[in-house]
Amino acid sequence: MNLRLILFSFLLVISFHKAFPQRHIKGQLALTPYVGIVDKFPAKPLNGDGQGYAGGIDLVRYTKTETYWKVTYQYDRKFYQFFDDRLMTERHLLSFDWAPITFHDLRRNYYIMPLIGANVGVEMVNRNNLELAQGTILNRSTGTMGLQTGLEGELYFLERTALFLAVSERWLPYSEVGSFRTYGTIGVRFSFFKH
Repeated sequence: MNLRLILFSFLLVISFHKAFPQRHIKGQLALTPYVGIVDKFPAKPLNGDGQGYAGGIDLVRYTKTETYWKVTYQYDRKFYQFFDDRLMTERHLLSFDWAPITFHDLRRNYYIMPLIGANVGVEMVNRNNLELAQGTILNRSTGTMGLQTGLEGELYFLERTALFLAVSERWLPYSEVGSFRTYGTIGVRFSFFKH
């Protein structure tokens, strides 16, 4: 009886080992649509003073050491109360990130990765409407660029699909209204296997 249990356990371990080895392999691609909130946690309400939301998509390419490079397009919107005026800033950002190290469990069901990267894009204040009454913040589109760091997590619930969670901090020195942004995002990462 014990021999059967040992044999069954051994076969179970081998089957699990063979079922999930193709995650984060060299050349593998993944696509991640996500949504999130900007700066104030929890987000109540999404259009409150100093609050905002974001959405985007990223394309990941894994390297041979289970690390990865990714390129991301993100749109975010944030609201401010500026004296008597209500401001809205919008950003379209393209970012390039690198995850230099990954931490994972033995069966590779979850991953945690720190990120570093840079971004470029455009920022629009008040949708380029008429001049603001106070005159200190310009209502125009400007180019922006900056650096970012963050922490991402993947929790696989299907063989090729993972729940994606991330927290990141962006430094945007050329922003008209605030240089730092904190993002909390959630999404789904779809992996495309190499054949």
